[in-house]
Amino acid sequence: MTLLKPAIGDGPNSTYGMIGSSPAMRKVYEQISKVAPLDVTVLITGETGTGKQLVADAIVEKSPRKNPYIIVNCTAIPKDLLEAELFGYKKGAFTGAVADRKGKFKAANLGILLLDEIGDMDLSLQSKILRAVEYGKISPLGHEYEESVNVRVITTTNRDLKLRVREGKFREDLFYRLNIFSIEAPSLRERPEDIQLLIDHFVKFYSKEFGRYIKISPDIIKKLTNHKWKGNVRELESLIKRVIISEGVPQSNISELPTLNEDYFEELLDTSLNIKLIDNIPLKMLKETLKETLKEIRRDLVVKALRESRGNKSKAARMIGMSRKIIPYYIEKYNIRPEEF
Repeated sequence: MTLLKPAIGDGPNSTYGMIGSSPAMRKVYEQISKVAPLDVTVLITGETGTGKQLVADAIVEKSPRKNPYIIVNCTAIPKDLLEAELFGYKKGAFTGAVADRKGKFKAANLGILLLDEIGDMDLSLQSKILRAVEYGKISPLGHEYEESVNVRVITTTNRDLKLRVREGKFREDLFYRLNIFSIEAPSLRERPEDIQLLIDHFVKFYSKEFGRYIKISPDIIKKLTNHKWKGNVRELESLIKRVIISEGVPQSNISELPTLNEDYFEELLDTSLNIKLIDNIPLKMLKETLKETLKEIRRDLVVKALRESRGNKSKAARMIGMSRKIIPYYIEKYNIRPEEF
C-alpha cells in the first residue's frame, strides 16, 4: 500500500513533495539528496502507510534517469503471473500467449523500475530478479536467450528482510544487492510534530476536492497528535477524508462550520470504517479507493478478532467465519504485529 497523491504537498513545509519538517523527515530528505544522483539500487523500508513510494518518487525526480519510470506492486499481482509481468514472454510461451509481450524490466530500460513491497515476492522468482539487477540480464518466458537491460532498481518493503533471510523466505544475495543504500520511512509515531502540518494539508486538499469544509479545534488537534496512528499517514488521511465527507459544509455555508467534539473523533479513531458514509462517498473516489479500503477492512477485522480472542487464532477464525488456516496467512500478508492484539 502506497500513499495517495493528496499526501504530496507544495507549500513551505513540503520538501521533495512530502509533508514534514521533523528531524526524522529531515534525515530522509538528506538521504534522498545523497543517493538520488547516484546510479545505485535503493531499498526503502517502513511500516505500511508511511509513504515509501513518495520517497521513491522523490529519488526519481532528482535522478538523472527520470523516464521511463515503471512501478510494479509485487503484492497486487498473483505470483504465477508476476514473472511474465516483469520479464515478458514470447508468443506461444503458454496458453493465452497469442503475441510477444514486453515485460516491465524491458519497459523501464534506461529508466527506473520500482518494485513495491518486494518482501512479499515468491522465493522462486528472486533468482531472476538477482540476475536482472546484478548483470542486467533477463529471460522472457519462452525465449531461448537472455536479453540485456539497463535499469536502475528501487525497492520498497514493510517486511524485516533480514528476518525473512533468516527464515529462508528471501535470498541473502538478493538482499545485499538491493540494500546498497537504504532509507527508512519513519512512522507517524516517530514524528508527531508533523501531524498538524499533515492535518492542515489534508483538510485543504479534500475540502477543495469535495467542496465541503470543516474546522478542527486545537483540543482535537492535540488528541490527534497523541494518537498512536498504527496505520501511519494513510490512517490520518483516511480519517480527515471521512470527517470532511460526513461533517463538512458547502462553501456557501462557511459561516456554519460544525464544531466537532472529542467524542466524535474518539468514535472515528476506534473504527476503521463508518459504513454509513458509503452513500456519501463520490463514485470517483469510491472506485479509486475500493481495493485499498477492502484491504484495510480485512486487516482491521482480523486484528479485532485476534484482540477479542486474546490471540487465539482458532477462536478468532470462528468469530469472523474464516478458516483457521487463513488467520496466519493474513497475519503475515498484512504484517500484523503481536502488540496490535
